[in-house]
Amino acid sequence: MELIHVENLSVRFPEQTEPVLKDLNFTVQKGEIFCITGETGSGKSLTERTIGGLLPAHACLSGTVMWKGRDFYTLKEAEKQSIRKNEMGFVLQNSASALNPLLTCKQQLRLAWKTKSVSDETLCALLQEVKLNPPEKILKLYPFQLSGGMKQRFLIALGIIGSPEILFLDEPTKGLDNALRKDTIALIQNIHKTKKLTIVLVSHDLEMAEEISDSLMVMHGGLIYETGNTKELFRNPIHPYFKRLLDSLPSRGMKTFDGFPLLDRDLNEISNSGDIQSKLMKIDDEHFVRVCAC
Repeated sequence: MELIHVENLSVRFPEQTEPVLKDLNFTVQKGEIFCITGETGSGKSLTERTIGGLLPAHACLSGTVMWKGRDFYTLKEAEKQSIRKNEMGFVLQNSASALNPLLTCKQQLRLAWKTKSVSDETLCALLQEVKLNPPEKILKLYPFQLSGGMKQRFLIALGIIGSPEILFLDEPTKGLDNALRKDTIALIQNIHKTKKLTIVLVSHDLEMAEEISDSLMVMHGGLIYETGNTKELFRNPIHPYFKRLLDSLPSRGMKTFDGFPLLDRDLNEISNSGDIQSKLMKIDDEHFVRVCAC
């Protein structure tokens, strides 16, 4: 079942002449982990915010973002707020600035809860779900008293309050050491399984994407360069840009490259067979690659 369907989506800001997101087409299926990856400035986070209904008011949008069959940006503001509040959860980037330094963890959880009254036992159970122990102590702490990994888990707890249908995670492992990174990945996998969540994951961490995501979308310069089933993309990377990203991984030798000139010889690596739709070539039913970006 399609939870989110994006068609011909472009986003531009008044102070810029060129769109920052350009003709995006993709679908997020219910129950999957959908990962958006690419370099800094590629448009990952803006794409996530746009499909989550958090596009700034002054932005100019064309195309459609369908939420469960409804055109999200044509809905009344009250309807959009209701969807964001009751059906979506968000864990945005930078855990240090996402929390109110003047409120305890208990106060912040109570503010985020969907009902006016919630017991300490319920709050403790939520903290235990994200491996924050002992929960009674955590409730009394202020954000500055939490480590980076604890802040990240606390933000995930805030994001899953009320059992949303979809959770948006922006760089959940950024800045964490290897041990905390592994713990965070395990936590994401656990809440995905136990709560049957759909997750949209934004990350530079290609190794995490390969490990836990079902679908992968590689972006550069506001464009989709390659997208499809994660296992298929890692098994058979087609676009030179994605190949170079993979080559830069420590597990693949950490090769370096300067910039990204898309040359004719690079295009020769891509098969001439397939259907071209919206500037993406269909390699198979679960694999599409851009052939004309430059």
